[in-house]
Formats: sequence, C-alpha cells, structure tokens
Amino acid sequence: MRPHHPKPQAFPLDMLAVNRASGEHLSRQLYHGLVAIIRNRALAPGSELPSTRALAAELGLGRNTIVAAYDQLVTEGYLANRQGARPAIVDLPDGPRESPPEAPPAPLRSPSRRGEELLSQPCHHGTPGRFAFHPGMPDAASFPFGVWGRLVARRASHGGETLFGTYDVTGHPALKEAIAGYLFSARGVRCRPEQIVVTTGAQAAFDLLARLLLDPGDTVWMEEPGYYGAKAAFTVAGARILPIPVDQERGWRLEHDPEKWEPVFGERSCSNKELDRDGDSTKRHHGLDAPDPAPRLIYVTPACQHPLGITMRWRSGCACSTSPGSPTAG
Repeated sequence: MRPHHPKPQAFPLDMLAVNRASGEHLSRQLYHGLVAIIRNRALAPGSELPSTRALAAELGLGRNTIVAAYDQLVTEGYLANRQGARPAIVDLPDGPRESPPEAPPAPLRSPSRRGEELLSQPCHHGTPGRFAFHPGMPDAASFPFGVWGRLVARRASHGGETLFGTYDVTGHPALKEAIAGYLFSARGVRCRPEQIVVTTGAQAAFDLLARLLLDPGDTVWMEEPGYYGAKAAFTVAGARILPIPVDQERGWRLEHDPEKWEPVFGERSCSNKELDRDGDSTKRHHGLDAPDPAPRLIYVTPACQHPLGITMRWRSGCACSTSPGSPTAG
C-alpha cells in the first residue's frame, strides 16, 4: 500500500533562488532547484507549480528561462502538463532523498543569570488526553465549543479597528465590562472595568505583577505548599520567599522562621547550618543579612487553597492583612 500523501499545496516561491554570478545557466539552476524540491517531497505530489509568467516575474527572469526548466522536468517525468492548467508534481516512487550538506550547528550562547534561574524553575504542561492529577486542566469534552465559536465569530465580524493595534493594552473594553459584571454577580467583588487587566493566562499575570511590584531582595510571604508557577515568577524577579505553612488541620500558620528564608537567585544557597550560631540568628555567613520579614507582597489562595483545597478562616485572613509591615493594597 502506498503511503498517504498530503493534499496538494500552494508552491512557496521563497524556496527557489538563482545566482546570476554563477557560471551555470539560469534555466539549469532553476531545474536543479525544482528537482531537489520534488525529490525531497518538500511539496506533495499533485501540488501545482506557479505559471511561467508568475515565476518569471517573481524571480526576475525571462519567461523562456522558466519554460526551458519546466519542459525539461516534464521530459524527465517530474511534472505533468495538463491542458489549461499549471504543471503539477508527479507522484514518484519513494527513493533516496537529496539533502543539502548540513552546516555545523552554531554554538548556543549561555542565557543570563536571570534566564538560567527561569529555566531551572519547575514546570509541568501535562499530556493531551491525560487529565488525572493535573490541577487547572479544564475538561475539554464539556467545553461548549459550538457556543464559544459562534460568540467569537459574532464579535470578530463587528470588531473593526478595536480588535487590532495597541489601543487598549489592558484588554478589550467590552470584555473588561463583562468580567467586572461577572465578578460582582458570581464572587461579590466590586470593581470597575478600568481596574481590570486582561492577560494571556495566570502565569503571564504573575510575571507582570512580579515585575511591577517587586524589586530584587523584596520579601514575599507565600503559602507552602503553593502554586509553583507563582513562586517561579517571584523568584526570578529576585524576591526572597518566606513560606507560610498550610495544613488541613490548622490552615495557614503565620509563624516566621528566619531559617526558612530562600536566597535571591544568584546568591549561593544557604542552609540552616550556614546561619550564625553566636546568638544572632538573623545574620548569614559572608556578610549576607537575613531580610526584613515585613512583606512587600503576600500570596495566598484563600477561597480554595492550591493544592490542598481548603478555605481560609476569617481570623487567618485578618492576620495576613494586619501583620506588621503587610501590604495595604488588597
């Protein structure tokens, strides 16, 4: 059984080039280029080549040059001429493919220290069709793709200039109005559309918040266990993370242990044993001070803690917001 070939496709003109300084005739250069494309099956059998006039205009060659190359390909069985249609590639038997000599790969440049830290962060994108134990993955089988497609088509057909350009960098105004209405009716959150910033996803939002709110060395209180994507964004921004322990029985425990500070990226790791034991446990060796526990940012998921699924008690929420040095912004 012959392998299934993809359906005919348009000819990409940028796959051909001729060198006018070469001693080889232009029609022969064009012929060799087309042969390589056909033998390597860069175009599927049945794909049409451009008309001689179109290819001559694109390459800046005479039409007779294109005709000569096409005629030679037809003679050798690479192309089929059809009355009133452009020449098409013949379905040839599979054989060895001609590959151009490979140039040695260019050495990769090392990323910046921030880039290395970013690459070292944990990530898990899942596998299509496998949803078990993958938080945040929606059930595609239950998603109303039909309704969603009709709504997208309706909006796109009347979008005009408002859907293009950089007129509304924080998000489409109509979308932000709809989000504000939903937040009030479903979550009881009162906000104005101009307070909403639409991002491509939660990770983009964490990255944006980290770059806007944090300077290197700032303190972040973060629940532990917590969402690794948020921790990665704060870490790469240069923050020091102070874990807030969370468990099923006691919830969020706001005890601050200076031995649990995590260093800013670029500093060498500091374990508990590397802390001074001469009565000043807030100092690290090599002159590094333990940071002020007053947080610049607090990250918790009170409504449904990730990944434990518990809800923060009212007292814990008040303790977070009234702790000394805690941010005043909600």
